[in-house]
Amino acid sequence: MSIQFLSEHTTETYIPHVGWLLYPAGDDVALFLRQGWFEFDLQTFLFLYLRPGDTFVDCGAHAGLYSVLAGKLIGPQGTLVSVEPNPAVCSLLRRNLESNGIAGSVIAEAAAYSASGTMKFYPGREGRTAYGSLMPEDELESFITVATTTVGELCRGAGVVQADVVKLDVEGSEIEAVRGLTSTARDISFPLLIVEFTEANLKRANSGTELLYSALEAAGYRICRFDSELRQLVPVPYEGVIWHANYVAVLSPEDVNTRLSNAPSDRLRIAREIASRGEACNLLYMNAEAGQSARSALNRTVDQLDEAYKRVGEANWRADRAHQREQDTLARLDEAYKRVGEANWRADQAYQREREALARLLDEELAKTVERAGRMENMIERLGELFTRTQERAERDATASLTGELTECRRMLGETRCENDYLRIKVVALEECLSLLRARSHEIASSRYVKFGRALGILKALWLDNPDAGLDAPASTDDSMTVH
Repeated sequence: MSIQFLSEHTTETYIPHVGWLLYPAGDDVALFLRQGWFEFDLQTFLFLYLRPGDTFVDCGAHAGLYSVLAGKLIGPQGTLVSVEPNPAVCSLLRRNLESNGIAGSVIAEAAAYSASGTMKFYPGREGRTAYGSLMPEDELESFITVATTTVGELCRGAGVVQADVVKLDVEGSEIEAVRGLTSTARDISFPLLIVEFTEANLKRANSGTELLYSALEAAGYRICRFDSELRQLVPVPYEGVIWHANYVAVLSPEDVNTRLSNAPSDRLRIAREIASRGEACNLLYMNAEAGQSARSALNRTVDQLDEAYKRVGEANWRADRAHQREQDTLARLDEAYKRVGEANWRADQAYQREREALARLLDEELAKTVERAGRMENMIERLGELFTRTQERAERDATASLTGELTECRRMLGETRCENDYLRIKVVALEECLSLLRARSHEIASSRYVKFGRALGILKALWLDNPDAGLDAPASTDDSMTVH
């Protein structure tokens, strides 16, 4: 059970078997400790492994959870070295060590690295100071400048010959910290390292968990995990990317397991309590996380359903609008068809009126034509009568003229003392003409006109061939010889 007291900038949390610790307000680690599951296996390991007089080096000490825990386990005869680069958090570390009665510890306000110097440090945003790193999480993150040091230099400065436990939780700089440990302090023994493996943090340093695993193996360490149920180290082969885990790198797993098995009974009792409580809290946390995940999934599903319903509603609304537009279009088409029908009806009416008007005009024109035809027929009849009278008068005149001429020819023929063919032919021709005139028929054969013309031609030829026949030939063919 943990109790927290809040001030404006800090949170005070109680950790069973450790004590009261101050954390930055809203800090993730404080929340996880209150929930009871945070790294309970490492707490169990330290209760079983550490002995009074041991040396514990805490790189990435943060507010001091493991520094206070180790300081109580190793006692005043032990050596505690705490390393924290964030000045604000390092201040809380000092207060927590002091309030829990840990005296004589070495506190280094620096970052554990492969060499001493200065570097940019990104302390993390509010609530995330536990994730402060020499590599930023994003380009917009602010930074401060901090000192860097090596584990070897710190241990040599503290007069340490063997650092029994070194914790390396430096948010992506673990490989550099291991190099600083192995290359600068060959005269100091480091039999056991607790190392954080986090792929994302190492990637920001252009590294990875595989390289960290290989670097530790190259330094002679074997990578193990602590089994809280067996209370023993179990070797961990590298089988792929390690997203997040705290492993124990040891030179001799057998010696470590022997020491774990020989833990004092009071430490064993506390370790069991921490492990059982941690397991229960972790199960509750996992169930809560699963429930939260389920709730989140349910909320996402509900949101998706709401979105789907919204889209369905919008689709229905659009469908209704489309249906309404379709109905409006059909209504306009019906109105257009109606107007077209009315226009066709008016066109039919106009056509009918046009036909009737045309029929009336034709009837009027026909009546006028019939009337004109009647007048023309009357005129033709009058013209026919006039023509008949004229023809009759002409025929009488022609008959009289021909008769007189025929009589004169006969007289001259009777008086002549010799044969005169011209007069005889002329007499024949005149008799023929007189016969035609007396026929008074409008259907006179053209052959007779031809014969009459031939007769006149013969008379003319005879007269031309025999001008001295004793008779005076006519000067020209007068109108009396023409039949009209």
